[in-house]
Amino acid sequence: MNTLKISLPHDLKSFVHEQLAAGNHKNPSAYIADLVRAERRRRAEKKLLELVRQADESGPATPMTAQDWDRIRSRARARLAKEKRRNGKSRQKARGVK
Repeated sequence: MNTLKISLPHDLKSFVHEQLAAGNHKNPSAYIADLVRAERRRRAEKKLLELVRQADESGPATPMTAQDWDRIRSRARARLAKEKRRNGKSRQKARGVK
């Protein structure tokens, strides 16, 4: 685990210690880590809500056709082939293949 040193004003430091005293967290690091995770989750939810809003505004849904699925499969195969070409040599090295 990496170390990050932070400085807090007295009132914020007191608040952190109040949270520890209340038994909500084991130590300041655990409390800060929970805050960072909560912020990450909040931002992900905000992004998801924005995507849902955009989808709502894009109009009514249309059924997927066989052509749609073929196009999706074709793109997936192309991405996989590209990934294999890019990583092929390093994977072969890892397995000892020359």
